[in-house]
Amino acid sequence: MSDAPATVATGFWRSVFSDGGEGSWSRIQTALHAGAVLAWITGFLYHAHFGTLPDITTLGGLSAFSIAPYAAGRAADAVSNFGNKG
Repeated sequence: MSDAPATVATGFWRSVFSDGGEGSWSRIQTALHAGAVLAWITGFLYHAHFGTLPDITTLGGLSAFSIAPYAAGRAADAVSNFGNKG
């Protein structure tokens, strides 16, 4: 039996959580934050009996919380690359 599907899946997940071939903690943190946000929204909807959604301000804040680690990592990379271009 071939390991080709497992190898493809492993390669896919490595590329998802890497940035240019190197491990990316900001991507892992973003995935964890997205999971926390998903759990919060699911809990909110469950306790509201699926009758209402959170307002746009709450959803915007949760979205910002979810992507903040990756955005901060990319901003740091951009600043360091800008400084190295001189």
